[in-house]
Amino acid sequence: MNHTLLKVETEIDNFRFNTAVAALMELLNELKSLSECGKNIQTYTLERLAMMIAPVAPHLGEECWSLLGKEKSIYESIHWYEVDPAALTKDNTTIVVQINGKVRAKLDMPVDLAESEVKANVFADEKVKSYTEGKQIIKEIYVPNKIYTIVIK
Repeated sequence: MNHTLLKVETEIDNFRFNTAVAALMELLNELKSLSECGKNIQTYTLERLAMMIAPVAPHLGEECWSLLGKEKSIYESIHWYEVDPAALTKDNTTIVVQINGKVRAKLDMPVDLAESEVKANVFADEKVKSYTEGKQIIKEIYVPNKIYTIVIK
């Protein structure tokens, strides 16, 4: 929720409404698991969603707001919810492993893991082993927290 709040706020401030709507659509895909949450988390999430929808789809934002049981209009006392900076931190990241330009594996690892540890995890992966065993490694490139590229011959 907080990532989307920040993204939508930034995109609307820069008049990039299409990407703001795209961020809202991504959030909607994540809301499938909302039914597993408690009532207070559901209300927290849906109030913020209605507020983020309102600038780009005013009638839909108003309808969502009224479905949440709010008697006043969403536009009567306009406020934007604050982004919680503590919620923006990530513990894990997905490292994409490319071999000769083709994605061969995606590995979840802790953020800011040392390159030597990333390399050890990459070469321990069964998919990567199947492509690199018995081959000469020409080059390795690591972009921290994003991608590990291997060129083999």
